[in-house]
Amino acid sequence: MLCKVSNCDRKSKVRGMCMRHYNQVRLYGKIFRSTLADPSIIIQHGNVCKIELCHRNGEMAAEAIINKSDYELVSGYRWFLSGGGYVGGYINGNPVRLHRLIANTPYGFTCHHKNENPLDNRRKNLFNCSRSMHISMHNRLRRIF
Repeated sequence: MLCKVSNCDRKSKVRGMCMRHYNQVRLYGKIFRSTLADPSIIIQHGNVCKIELCHRNGEMAAEAIINKSDYELVSGYRWFLSGGGYVGGYINGNPVRLHRLIANTPYGFTCHHKNENPLDNRRKNLFNCSRSMHISMHNRLRRIF
């Protein structure tokens, strides 16, 4: 018999639920939409995709935007909000920042968000530059505002 939670294909163990869902109800009183073990949910909207970034408790924290063409590159991984508001994840056990993955940023370079929004990871918003150029761009922006 399968778990009674919709879209779960695990065997039921306790009270009609698999151990994963039973433990969620026992510890937190509810079943989460996603857990740390699940890949991030990616929703396609026209020519962009939105990645749902969730807290540890499974509730949505923010959404990151990527191009539809990058869906295959980022799907199947768990993405989260990391320090500085950037989107981070792990690929083969190695920490990765989403914008650096999409822009294919080489070692020693920095990936800059043109609109200063670290959740906007569309290719037209990203470009690679040297660290000194990146610092001078941010200093110039600070002087303007």
